Amino acid sequence: MLGPDFISDHITVETSDHARLKIAVSMNNEFRIERGNPESEAMLFSVPDFIGFACREVASKVRGKVASIPFEQFHKHSADIITAAVFGKNADGEVNKEVIFTANNLVITNIDIQSIEPIDHHMRDSLSKSVQMAIEISTK
Repeated sequence: MLGPDFISDHITVETSDHARLKIAVSMNNEFRIERGNPESEAMLFSVPDFIGFACREVASKVRGKVASIPFEQFHKHSADIITAAVFGKNADGEVNKEVIFTANNLVITNIDIQSIEPIDHHMRDSLSKSVQMAIEISTK
């Protein structure tokens, strides 16, 4: 074990139609080094703040993707959108299984979306009412 095996972060994003959201995520991570190889082992220390580095990189990818789509689409497919933004897609269009930061061989193997909340209180109230109405309609 070369450090914590998960990282948590809060990411503030804005959709293409200017809905601002706060996303809480947790990511599983590990370092992939070649034991006994001094160069590989030295890479562990090449990034002074590896948690901050990973959080900035992941947040940048998520912000970039979310900024290109409207709120309604993000609301319906948020987990898929965030996962694809972080891990990228291969040539077949499938989401990759991991993302490797070559600066220090840190590997993110999973991302878990803890919560997604609108930052604007008015929008949060409207969304809550909309969800309640949808539940009432489907139960009737």
